[in-house]
Amino acid sequence: VSSGAVSSPRIECVRVEVSVVSVAASAALAPDEDCARAAAKHMSVVDSLEDAAIVDLSKGGLGRGFFRYQPRPPRASWWKALTSLGSAALEGTWPLSSERARFRQTTVGALVALAAKHELGAELGMVNGAPIKGNRAYPTGRITFRELKEELPFPMKMVTVPLPGHVIQAAVTHSRTFGEEGKERRGFLQVDASVVVEGQYDWLLGSAQVARHGMVTQGHGHRILSVSGEPFDPKRVYLTALPRNLLKGFCEIVPLVEWAKEADEAQQHAELRAKEEQNWEKGWMAYKEQTDHTAQTQETQETQAQAADGTKKWTETASTAGAAAAGGGGFPS
Repeated sequence: VSSGAVSSPRIECVRVEVSVVSVAASAALAPDEDCARAAAKHMSVVDSLEDAAIVDLSKGGLGRGFFRYQPRPPRASWWKALTSLGSAALEGTWPLSSERARFRQTTVGALVALAAKHELGAELGMVNGAPIKGNRAYPTGRITFRELKEELPFPMKMVTVPLPGHVIQAAVTHSRTFGEEGKERRGFLQVDASVVVEGQYDWLLGSAQVARHGMVTQGHGHRILSVSGEPFDPKRVYLTALPRNLLKGFCEIVPLVEWAKEADEAQQHAELRAKEEQNWEKGWMAYKEQTDHTAQTQETQETQAQAADGTKKWTETASTAGAAAAGGGGFPS
């Protein structure tokens, strides 16, 4: 390596020449065994997390197993849904599965949406079927961290938005019926475990289990019946957790895209209105300051004119009096 200085009238640069030399691998460059053992010991803690149970329904409910890594406990209204889901899975009547997530509601989809809702503090959670890649069943009711990464290999950018109930209903129906019958739907909305939609689990449970667990109703209208145990209200606004890209047109869920567009336009209109009001207020303040300044200037000029007039009159009076005194009449008393 060599270097040399290059100067100019304004700046000074340094020229550096580098030669790259290829070094063949040899025994002398083999990993140090002590360092390798130390690194392996430390990484074993990280590696052990791969097989840690993130979801465990083996005791009849999600409970602490599901929320093991969550900073806040689940709400009581969700607990009933989780316990029902867990007990059904334990009996073998409601398997934990992500199979055909682009064709139907799945229990893994319900858990993913529930986790998003819980973590973001929302009232309702939804994810589309496309990012759920595992397409497998979990007969033991247990999902490890490694398996969860296989289910969700790509990060989802989740957001919370205040969605009106009628928009949620339209989005769920559209995502599950749009397109050719029998074809997979990447946008098939998986709702969280506390949301009851008519007929969405009929493929899993028989009619006897419908009444027993209270989580499933027969029907094919995709109608939302309840959220967290409360009747679903199309007129109510629900704070909803969902993937951000669905609002931008991914999977073409039209009701969500149209709502987002209207919301953006309303926000832009509100910002424009606020800016106009701000400009008007600034203009009014400038006008008021100018008016006040003009009035103050006028008042000053009038005061000065009055003072000048008074001085003039006093001078005239003094001159008259001086002339009288000079004539021998003396100053008037």
